Amino acid sequence: ATQGHSVATLTRSKRGPDDIRWDPAKGEIEMAKLEGFDAVIHLAGANLTSGRWTDERKKLLWSSRVDSTAFLVTALSRLEKRPSIFLSGSGIGFYGSDAEATFDESAKKGDGFLAEVCEAWEAAAYRAESLGCRVALLRTGVALDPQGGALERMLPIFRSGAGGPLGSGEQWFPWIALEDWIRGVNWLLFAESVSGPVNLVSPHPVRQKDFATALGKRLSRPSFAPAPKMALRMVFGEMAEEALLSSIRAEPSALLDAKYPFLLPELDQALAFCLE
Repeated sequence: ATQGHSVATLTRSKRGPDDIRWDPAKGEIEMAKLEGFDAVIHLAGANLTSGRWTDERKKLLWSSRVDSTAFLVTALSRLEKRPSIFLSGSGIGFYGSDAEATFDESAKKGDGFLAEVCEAWEAAAYRAESLGCRVALLRTGVALDPQGGALERMLPIFRSGAGGPLGSGEQWFPWIALEDWIRGVNWLLFAESVSGPVNLVSPHPVRQKDFATALGKRLSRPSFAPAPKMALRMVFGEMAEEALLSSIRAEPSALLDAKYPFLLPELDQALAFCLE
């Protein structure tokens, strides 16, 4: 909006006159209000790390991503003027987990529930290509935001001096500064040569233990108390294995090849920016 664009929010709870109400679980959407947009950025999806992945929770994680995307693309297909750009959320969980492999956007799907979700999620988004849309898939890493996500949850623990790596800490931690995530998504709206999967991660990934050290240093607190792998598995089950202990060394090759100018590519500068 600050760049002069007209922006509307697709939401289940309307708060303003420009909001467009939808409820994908109920198959409801205000079709008339969808007309006339140039681009759609679809980010809906239930929180992956809010607790154990029970069967019911996994159904919600799936439906809030895959089914909502399919429903939205179907709605777009019924418009008289369809958008020309469709950016859809996804995750680096697509690659599964590997201790030492490096994943660019050409890498194959890995194993596990998250990989299956991402594959189906992206397949639903790709249907928008048949509508004439340029489709980009936002394979997002850990976005660093002190007011949300993983970093918000880490801060109280690290500020108390009880922070440290998860498990062995040897796993790769694919992070991105929130500012680069926002700028990257905005940049993709106008990068006509970029389509398909895009790894939204810093070009300088770190191991989880190094992230913990950097965060402790920035907060001037010790960061040597690891969260034992066995304890994490006991508390969080499958979610711990795939979302907390996984190792994904993802590279933002699509962004780098297209000359996206990272604002905060180094971890120290990203933490300094968001914590000061």
